[in-house]
Amino acid sequence: MTVTSPWADAWGRYFEEQGMQPVDADPADGTVTYRIEDVESVVVQQTAVGVELER
Repeated sequence: MTVTSPWADAWGRYFEEQGMQPVDADPADGTVTYRIEDVESVVVQQTAVGVELER
């Protein structure tokens, strides 16, 4: 699993807490990659946020 985010360091800590193995755990470039082993299924959730501005 690869995440590119301004919070890559936090994602790395989370993945390690979940027992995932690091492939590239250096968040300096804004990206971390971890290996998920022995998984039967994965759920990916997307959240959309809309903003409207009034004059």
